[in-house]
Amino acid sequence: RGTWLPGSQDSGTGGPPTDGDWPQNPQYVFDVTEATRFCATLSQEDSRFHKPDPLGREDLFGIGFSIQHVKGGRRAAKFKAAEIVGGTRAFDAKRQVWAACWLEPGSYTLVPATQPPASVATPLVITMFSDKVLNFQNADDQMPDLAPEEEHDADLDAA
Repeated sequence: RGTWLPGSQDSGTGGPPTDGDWPQNPQYVFDVTEATRFCATLSQEDSRFHKPDPLGREDLFGIGFSIQHVKGGRRAAKFKAAEIVGGTRAFDAKRQVWAACWLEPGSYTLVPATQPPASVATPLVITMFSDKVLNFQNADDQMPDLAPEEEHDADLDAA
């Protein structure tokens, strides 16, 4: 979970990779120690029920993400097309987008972005799936604890 926060250097609204401010988007850095299949989804808040026209789509940003190989387990300082190993092919004005890829051992950052850059604080949810363990660095961004209902779900899954 996270939020695109206009003006933030670490969780900002840097826009798509073609935008010079792209590194200001939230970044989720992780290490892979064994080659693995990987799938991620990016969701934006469903605020239809808080609007006068709940079927309208004007509240949706074009969303997408890229997965970039990084050195030393650090945030990406800039977009490097040659280091992209996966992500969405386009930015879609949808509630959720997804992409799958194969990751070799190394450090990566998943960078969610909006197009155009979000002009207001916009909550996001990223879900990642893999065959092997992912070790998160998270040096610059805070990942909140599970919500109470998710902790309960985790207890049920363990049973």
